[in-house]
Amino acid sequence: MLASRDPAAEVKIIDMGLCVDRWRFPPGPIPPQGCVGKASYMAPETYLDSEFDESVDLWCVAVMLFMMLFGVPPYRKPHSGLCALFREIEAGRLLDLLARWGMAATVSPDAQDLLRRMLSVSRADRPTLPEVLAHPWMAPEMKDLGGA
Repeated sequence: MLASRDPAAEVKIIDMGLCVDRWRFPPGPIPPQGCVGKASYMAPETYLDSEFDESVDLWCVAVMLFMMLFGVPPYRKPHSGLCALFREIEAGRLLDLLARWGMAATVSPDAQDLLRRMLSVSRADRPTLPEVLAHPWMAPEMKDLGGA
């Protein structure tokens, strides 16, 4: 989606697959809303139709970042019983997986670290958006933009 009709407009990444009125619910986790969207982008808690929070959005951003950096999705389904690649992520072996694929050297260690953190199966262990923006891989660009 373009931010305006200007030829130099920013591109905004959006997905209305699981659009929830956050303010309809009390603070804290949101009750299950059904398994909707594309499995290859879903956070595990969405795929399993469990309660979730805003960290599912950062999971999706991590999947998109992974595909931009490596040209392939990190897994097909976010379920260890259905996808061997996801088992590697779930076990915290994303960096080992990249090394086996011969891709680890193509991306900086800081970028790999950010992906590993964002693709944490435990939503409590995923970084928040401010933490992502302050991460060493992001921080130089954010400073150039007047942020962090």
